[in-house]
Amino acid sequence: MKELYFAYGSNMNKSAMAIRCPGADNLGPAVLKGWGLRARLHADIEASRKEHVDGVLWGVNRKHVKELDFYEGVAYKYYEKKIVEVQMRGCVATVKALVYVMTPEVVDERPEESFSPEYAYCCAEGAIENGVEIDPLYRVS
Repeated sequence: MKELYFAYGSNMNKSAMAIRCPGADNLGPAVLKGWGLRARLHADIEASRKEHVDGVLWGVNRKHVKELDFYEGVAYKYYEKKIVEVQMRGCVATVKALVYVMTPEVVDERPEESFSPEYAYCCAEGAIENGVEIDPLYRVS
C-alpha cells in the first residue's frame, strides 16, 4: 500500500530518490502552508504561520519509508516523522502526507547552520527538475 511523502530537501532530487527508494512514484510539486524552511546543516522545517515550503509529493510503500527512516536518522533522533497537510499544485484540496522534521534536540544544537554547496546543489537540482520554486536557502553563490 502506498502512502504520501512530502520532500523539501535532498529527497526532491529524482536521482537521489531513485537510489534511496526505487519505484517510488513522483506525484509532482506540492506546497506545505504554515511552515518555513530552515538551514541546520540539512534542510528542516518549522511551524510558521506566514510562510510556506515548496516541495515534491512522492507515493511510497512501507519499504521506502523504512529506507527514508534510515536515511533521515530516525533511530538516532535526528529527524522525526510527522503527518502534515499539503496541497498539490493546481489543487484546492489538501492531502495528508508524511514529512520528516528535525527533533528538538538537534534544533537546540544547531539553530542555524548553512548547507554545504553539494547539499544545496542537490536540493536545487531536485527543485528545478520538478518545477518547484528554488528557495533562496538552496542558492549557491
